[in-house]
Amino acid sequence: IDNGLNQSLGLPTRQIKGICIEYGNKFPDYPLRHSRVWLFGHQWLGYFDESNLKMTLYPVQISFAEEAPIVTMSPDYRGGVYVGTRYNLKYFNYKTHSWESMDMDNGLIGGGSNSIFIDYEKIVWCFCFFDVC
Repeated sequence: IDNGLNQSLGLPTRQIKGICIEYGNKFPDYPLRHSRVWLFGHQWLGYFDESNLKMTLYPVQISFAEEAPIVTMSPDYRGGVYVGTRYNLKYFNYKTHSWESMDMDNGLIGGGSNSIFIDYEKIVWCFCFFDVC
């Protein structure tokens, strides 16, 4: 990721640790007016939509935000975004502005994620070091 653009966009910090796209027309039952580009940085999460370069920002005060050099991200097309590292997986509900830890208590085989994917039925797949969840 070219961090040179960050200053002109007015991002809270220079480093972007993760990026994903939430497509506006991917699911008919979850219509977004415009697609969104989600970005994750040190102590912030936010998105741009395709019609506006003004970023919608959410503060992040969760444990892995300071330690993780890179995160994997995926929208769930239900009002939230998954954000994961190899040791942690969190779910952010942007409607309620709340975070939830995803781990073995939620049925995962481990506590982190190398990759997150949502399929055509909106099933979220998390790939970790130990297994696929």
